[in-house]
Amino acid sequence: MRILRVCFFAIVFLGTSVGVCAQCPPGVPPGTNCVAGVDAHGAFFLIGVPANYNGRLVLWNHGYTLAPPAPLGAADLGVGLLALTQGFAAAASSFRPDAIGLSGWQVRDAAEDTENLRQRFGQLVGRPQKIYNGRDHRAVRAR
Repeated sequence: MRILRVCFFAIVFLGTSVGVCAQCPPGVPPGTNCVAGVDAHGAFFLIGVPANYNGRLVLWNHGYTLAPPAPLGAADLGVGLLALTQGFAAAASSFRPDAIGLSGWQVRDAAEDTENLRQRFGQLVGRPQKIYNGRDHRAVRAR
């Protein structure tokens, strides 16, 4: 599987800035391969790819928060957590920290962090056939 080869390369040659194949957080379905890390802007991310990956990705956009960014857990995948059991991959990121270390206030940053995550997924796993964007009730839809 491409993600395993890429993870080995990332660990050996590039280190944690790219993301590291990680033991999945508690609550992620068994048989899921996980990659977790921090992007160049300080946003944490978590990607889960099930063994029966069907070529589809659920990108989860969570709402605002005042808490400083932190490593993500299973619940941070939102509906993607359930979708993993159906063969969908799931990916989520925290928002990057602002000037005082908090996160989640800049809609533009949130959109960029989600796009960075989509691109990272493509680099690690390959381009998905279809992407579903999900969001929680606190997320703001920009027009």
